[in-house]
Formats: sequence, structure tokens, C-alpha cells
Amino acid sequence: MAKRKTTAVLAFDVNETLLDLSVLDPLFASAFGRSGVRPSWFLTMQGVWMAGALTGRFVPFDKVADAALEITAAREGVTLTLEVRSGIVQGLERLPAFPEVAPALAALKAGGVRLAALTNSTNRMARAQLKFAGLFQLFEQ
Repeated sequence: MAKRKTTAVLAFDVNETLLDLSVLDPLFASAFGRSGVRPSWFLTMQGVWMAGALTGRFVPFDKVADAALEITAAREGVTLTLEVRSGIVQGLERLPAFPEVAPALAALKAGGVRLAALTNSTNRMARAQLKFAGLFQLFEQ
């Protein structure tokens, strides 16, 4: 019997795993008076999308991000304009990759590993994020 070649497939979470959200800190500092609010907002985002997943309701990442901004603003006692919220949400499309990501993914791909990006972002947003970060060409899916 001939040996079958096994091809490894790895799926990577995109936001805050491959891409660095800390570049949004100046926007959070301006909106909330301190950049330290960003991690709390991101945890709130995770709670919102998990609640959607558990109830069988998909909510795109940009909508989750905006809802989490509203929740975080209410918790912080801050009122955010639509323009400020939009600026932060749109900033999600312009995140750089962490420095070690591109070389690591390139080495995996060169080694025959098939790569996929896994995110609850819309397809358009995920493509924009990965293209901006210079990672798009490394992923098969």
C-alpha cells in the first residue's frame, strides 16, 4: 500500500493574533482620555461576538466592534460621536502584523503547510486587513 502524504492545514485568528491592535491606542486616548481602554473594549468585543455565536446569530466584526464601543463608552461615562466610533472601526482595516508574523507564516507555507485565516470579520474586511498587513498572499483561504 502506498503511503499517503499528509498536508497540514493551519487556521489563524486574525485580530490581535496576527494583527496588532495597539496602533489604535491614539484613537482610544483621544476618545476616552486614555489608551488603556482599548484592551477592555477588545474583551467586550469578544463577549459580544461569543454571545452571538452561542445564540446562533452571526454578527460581523465591524458591527461587534461598534457595539462594544457603545458598551465601553457607557461603562466609562463617555459619549462617542458616530465619527469617532467610525474612525476606530475603520482603523481595524489598517492594522499592521506583529513583527514575527510574516516570517513565521512564510516559513510554514514554504514547508508545505496550507494556511487559512479565521475571523468573524466580513470577507471584504478580512481581505482588506490582510492586504494592508502584507499577509494576504500567504493565505490560501
